[in-house]
Amino acid sequence: SRKPESKSDLAATIEQLRASNEELQRRKADAEKDRDLFRDLYNKASVHASEVAKENNELLERAMLAEGQVQDGLAMMKGMYEDCIRKLQEEAQHWKALYEVIATRDAKMNDEIRRRAALEPVLSVENRRLREEIALLTMD
Repeated sequence: SRKPESKSDLAATIEQLRASNEELQRRKADAEKDRDLFRDLYNKASVHASEVAKENNELLERAMLAEGQVQDGLAMMKGMYEDCIRKLQEEAQHWKALYEVIATRDAKMNDEIRRRAALEPVLSVENRRLREEIALLTMD
């Protein structure tokens, strides 16, 4: 059994309830603002995370492409240099063989020149004798 309240008590209770309601309404508005702020921050973070993930994927693709190009380029350069080395070795072998032919011919030529030089005095004397003999024969 409740006691009937006086008008002043009711007015005070109504005022107290109104103040409580205003406080609750203010808290609700603050909570909604916080919710909206967090939602906005979450959306921004989500967009940023997506952009970073996309950029990471693009960078990974570029790195893999560059790595492949480097490997292909190295293989190509290695092949090119191996080919150049092989050609230079073949050319060196050619010139070495040519040198040996020329050196052998030069040695034989030197031997022939020495032999002829050694024969020169004998042949010179023989040549003079034969000229004199021809001269004598033509006089007769």
